[in-house]
Amino acid sequence: MQTFLFIAGLATIIVLLIINSNGKAKQRAKLRKQYQDALNGTDKGAALKAGRAFYSDLRDGKLTIYDEQAITNDLASMRVDEVKTNRGEEALDKLERLAQLRSKGLLTDFEFDQQKARILQE
Repeated sequence: MQTFLFIAGLATIIVLLIINSNGKAKQRAKLRKQYQDALNGTDKGAALKAGRAFYSDLRDGKLTIYDEQAITNDLASMRVDEVKTNRGEEALDKLERLAQLRSKGLLTDFEFDQQKARILQE
């Protein structure tokens, strides 16, 4: 009888460990997906936060310097072409407005050239 109770108790512990392990695996997969999605975006702050959450989960709450370096490497490889495109479009819009102001006589050529140089340096 004692052997049966011991085996039943041991089986219960094993089942609970498996259930707990599956829960952790699902949580880790969710964090990994959030991190990958953030890396595919253009918000480096969100990617940093997601990366730290993911690596922290991997290390049971303790980030290492190697984890921070891995995150830094991942952030460096993020696409920023969309951000640059938006900045380029914004600069083009500003230059078009300046040209309109100059054509209406509201800006001198000198003022136009100054503002144009400032916009192109941004």
